Amino acid sequence: MEENIISFLKKCVKHEEGLYGETATYYDFDIDTEHNFFCNTCLANRRMKTRKMNIEFKNYYGKDLNGALDKCSPLLYELICLQCQEKSYLFIYKNHGEFKSVILSEKNGGCLSKNAPEGVKYYLGQAYNSRMIGAQSASMAMYRAAMDFMLYDQGYRKGMLGEKIKNLEKDISEKSAPKWAMEIDVDYMKAIKEIGNSAIHPNDGEIKKQKEIDGVLLNIVDTIFLELLDKIYDQPARSKENLEILRSKNVMLSSKKD
Repeated sequence: MEENIISFLKKCVKHEEGLYGETATYYDFDIDTEHNFFCNTCLANRRMKTRKMNIEFKNYYGKDLNGALDKCSPLLYELICLQCQEKSYLFIYKNHGEFKSVILSEKNGGCLSKNAPEGVKYYLGQAYNSRMIGAQSASMAMYRAAMDFMLYDQGYRKGMLGEKIKNLEKDISEKSAPKWAMEIDVDYMKAIKEIGNSAIHPNDGEIKKQKEIDGVLLNIVDTIFLELLDKIYDQPARSKENLEILRSKNVMLSSKKD
């Protein structure tokens, strides 16, 4: 499980004083608390109210988390973002001897830009769906595909993603790149490409390296895409809409003067 989920479960540790002054440690998973989780609506880590939804629960005496989960899992919690009130659900379960966690949101995830092309929306949606079922390497591969499609949509259609990025860098150095490209750090794109490559390549047989693709990394990638999509698609759309409103009002005001 991710460190963030483990830190949440550690809040379930309780201490009970016995009749003779001794202290017993146990896990009480039936807790109402607050913890930071990634909000699919805010697209950032947010403080969330947590509430256990299991009908039955048991306390586990002892300090061992795995022992407690062995006895008490699966666990289901409702998460409510304190900023936007969006609901999500945290599910903790055992799979092939390893405890895993999944967070499902009531709101569809992926691309929040209504102005992005359908191809970008598709791949970001696939990245989100993969991530929500714990397929983090698959999610990273889809983020890479979304980056590739985004550059293709912006006119960089020659070669694979690496060549597209090189051609973008060339245009930036020659000051012929799109306006949005002059305002970003291309190293973000390079990093997403390289990590995406690692997600689908054998990496000299080191499958354990895939564990580096975790929720913390994917949160950062989400944030990078949010900024890119805003600069490439949403800001120009807002500017165009605002200019049309100004022009319309100007025409109306000018006609009133006459």
